[in-house]
Amino acid sequence: MKLQKYTNEIYTIPVYVGYLTKESDIKDYLEEFTFLDFIENNTFGKEDVKGYLKEDLSAASAVTWRAQNKDGAICALILIVRKKEFDNGTAAHEAFHALQIMMTEIGLDFSRVMLNEHLAYLIGWITNCIDKFVKGK
Repeated sequence: MKLQKYTNEIYTIPVYVGYLTKESDIKDYLEEFTFLDFIENNTFGKEDVKGYLKEDLSAASAVTWRAQNKDGAICALILIVRKKEFDNGTAAHEAFHALQIMMTEIGLDFSRVMLNEHLAYLIGWITNCIDKFVKGK
């Protein structure tokens, strides 16, 4: 399991980026994180998560989960499943999901009349985190 934690100086929700390329990775992620649903703080049972992650292994190029790390912090967990199929479009897609998690946890709003510079900044930062991870930086 290759995994990297990224923290932002302004916004407090960590973003983790990792590879989920084989079934043995599932056990490692289940030891490191509690998987949460996107609405409430309900946790998924480990057997349910195993099933979802096995589906991800067979169907997705990447997936983003709302999770809780061992320290109890809510985080965005971006898992790259198929390295060869993972491209900039997929990175942007997963960055958007991570942004949604951060917006919910921090209470950031989307404005219909403003430029939403704070959200543009965050999605750029998340995408750069993904890029650094993929490039091994």
